[in-house]
Amino acid sequence: MTPESNPENDALTTRRAFSRRGILKAAAATAGVAAVALPASSAEAATVVGDLSRVYYPEQFGFKAGDADHTVAMNAFFLALMKTGGHGYLPPGDIRVRSIGLDYDNAAIAKQVGSGVPYGFPEVVLEGYGRGVTRIRQISGATGDVFVVKGKTSTNTGPGANNKARVTLKNFSIFGTPSGRHGLYTRSLMHSRFIDLEISGAGKAGFLAARAVFTVANDEYYYANVIDGLRIINAATWGFDCDGINAIDVVMRDTEIINCVSGGVRIAPTNARFDNVRIIGCGQGNKAGRGFLAIPTSNTASSVSELNINGLRLEGNSALGGYQLELGGGVGATVNGYNIITSGDKGAHGIGVGVTQLGGTKTARNSLIGRGTMFMGQNLYPSQKAVVVGPDAIDTRVERVALPNDSSASYDTVVANSGIRTVDDFGTAVKTVAWPS
Repeated sequence: MTPESNPENDALTTRRAFSRRGILKAAAATAGVAAVALPASSAEAATVVGDLSRVYYPEQFGFKAGDADHTVAMNAFFLALMKTGGHGYLPPGDIRVRSIGLDYDNAAIAKQVGSGVPYGFPEVVLEGYGRGVTRIRQISGATGDVFVVKGKTSTNTGPGANNKARVTLKNFSIFGTPSGRHGLYTRSLMHSRFIDLEISGAGKAGFLAARAVFTVANDEYYYANVIDGLRIINAATWGFDCDGINAIDVVMRDTEIINCVSGGVRIAPTNARFDNVRIIGCGQGNKAGRGFLAIPTSNTASSVSELNINGLRLEGNSALGGYQLELGGGVGATVNGYNIITSGDKGAHGIGVGVTQLGGTKTARNSLIGRGTMFMGQNLYPSQKAVVVGPDAIDTRVERVALPNDSSASYDTVVANSGIRTVDDFGTAVKTVAWPS
């Protein structure tokens, strides 16, 4: 069978023939809202087959491309989506807003029972035409978050899956402004997906994960959420950040974070996974800056555990005396396949484990620093270390680091250990040095 005669190809061609114009008319009629006035076109008047009662477009709610402020129309569009669940399609071009989003704390969204059926709000799938094609732009002078995804919070959230947002956002860009807050603010959500998004120029963090409440009666779950293909550029604080109160469960894959002022990723992780993530030029020139920073929670009842990092590239983050990657607290962190480039880092160490001396129970325990590579600066070696194990690190295993710039360097010259019961890849105790190293 040739491609030209393939029924699947024919069906795809037919579906593509249905223009946004025709679908908008049918969707407006099915949803019971006023149809947008559109020029007649017999070629675009094809009949749309299928149930469109859960398909929405901003144009159904007063969105006009030429308007200076689309906030009201967009939030009406989002409210309709939240009430029923379904699929929302963003137009190409600029969407100019103050602050918008899928906020189930809205009084117009009824609170669900504490637990049991239906296990959360109906899912919303929100899709644009592509990064750089569909562009949500925050209006200059706006002071809120550009885009919010939030389930019910505080005493309205309940103990289970109910009252939590379930969303999929994909294929669009978000542009912040210096006066604004976070590019994407997320809180009280489960089983959500953030796919092929771009966030640029946020006034605070590019992407914030918040979980302010964790009690027996109410838990703002941040659980089983996946970030895939995200790009964050020029955030005024961290690229990806959390509120640090309770632990965050997230999977981040194939993501790039560039030139964020405070650092790349800061997270209090629980069962979090980071795979093939690139962090470049974040916290650069700042000793306190980090490419990646794992932190303990302020609520000790919420455990930090089992962070897994695989295939992380770090380049030019932090500064002399700082660390491109720091494990600051928690149990069971694993780092494998890292690639640390020192260009632009001004002498920052590669990886620090338990180096912040937070005290009490906020230690880094049972960490594994597996095989990885660090291209160390020749003029700063050996004062610049590949791995530093600090006094707040307990039961750490550090495998030998690949050093292309000096493959003959001994283990003890690039790994400084001031921790408790640190071993190498053969299980041999690592020589202890005085802190600070």
